[in-house]
Amino acid sequence: MQPGGITRIQRYYARLNDNGQLARLVVCQAPSEALCAHYALVGKYWLTYHAALAEGDEMLDAGLAGLITSWRRR
Repeated sequence: MQPGGITRIQRYYARLNDNGQLARLVVCQAPSEALCAHYALVGKYWLTYHAALAEGDEMLDAGLAGLITSWRRR
């Protein structure tokens, strides 16, 4: 970092599944957790969306995965 320069600090939150594989990654810009990038594995889908840290959860992920599945041709 240089004095007087622009500094961007990111915080990373990760959740692993029972097999030790990445199931969720959240990247937030410090100092606020109001806008974070969420990456979540739901079934066979990797979802990416932006929301506050507290707004991203498994229910939202499941709803998004259900919506994607409903768009698929049968």
